[in-house]
Amino acid sequence: MPLRRLVLPGFIALYALVVLQNAWLHEDAFITYRSVDNLINGYGPTWNITERVQTYTHPLWFFVVSTAATPRLSARSPATKKPTSSTCSPPSTGYLSKRLKISTSKLTESI
Repeated sequence: MPLRRLVLPGFIALYALVVLQNAWLHEDAFITYRSVDNLINGYGPTWNITERVQTYTHPLWFFVVSTAATPRLSARSPATKKPTSSTCSPPSTGYLSKRLKISTSKLTESI
């Protein structure tokens, strides 16, 4: 029985380690971060200040990052990027596992 109590915290710790060590950025992320910087500095959600064109491809993530960034703490800062993505990753993984019907009881039974 004590082994089963350690399984879930062990999976959570392993998951957190994998998420934090494998975090990476793609060019689309930098487009979003520049648009967020323009938004929080009062220029609107654009790439170039004078052009009113939506450059980001994922509005929900854009607004999540916009709420985490401030004029003093840029959206490009690691202090904004990693906590935001690490906070959103477990719920999305939980939702995906429910959609795929993977439960923790199945994981513990296999051990």
